[in-house]
Amino acid sequence: MPATSLNVRRYRWLAAVYLLIIVLIVLLANDGHYSFIFKWIRAIPGADKAGHFVLMGGLSFVVNLACGLRTFTALNRPWLWGSAIVAVIVVLEEISQAWVPSRTFDLGDLAFDFLGILFFGWLVKKCVQRQSDAPATCG
Repeated sequence: MPATSLNVRRYRWLAAVYLLIIVLIVLLANDGHYSFIFKWIRAIPGADKAGHFVLMGGLSFVVNLACGLRTFTALNRPWLWGSAIVAVIVVLEEISQAWVPSRTFDLGDLAFDFLGILFFGWLVKKCVQRQSDAPATCG
């Protein structure tokens, strides 16, 4: 299925809802009153980094669908617009933590954000490609 045949409108709603959930998580983390939840997550080895990988990767997945898997070329390589948009938002959010007393800037979190964005960007292309390669069925 070529990117132009994706039901982009449906994916825009999904991306908007997913983004709202992430904004809520960020606001709760910034608030500081719910730090016990985030301390509990950090107490589980690897959970914080896995969370960054999955949450930002998942956002990249749905935003790429919402953008119709559009690409641009930089450094002689095609890049997904959705992944680029999410990467910029993630960098700005992570940098903003330097000014929030209940948060800390963490390069490890940023690295796992980028790994998730790259992996799920690759995954969404493979999923759409596989769906378009599937034989037509009756019924």
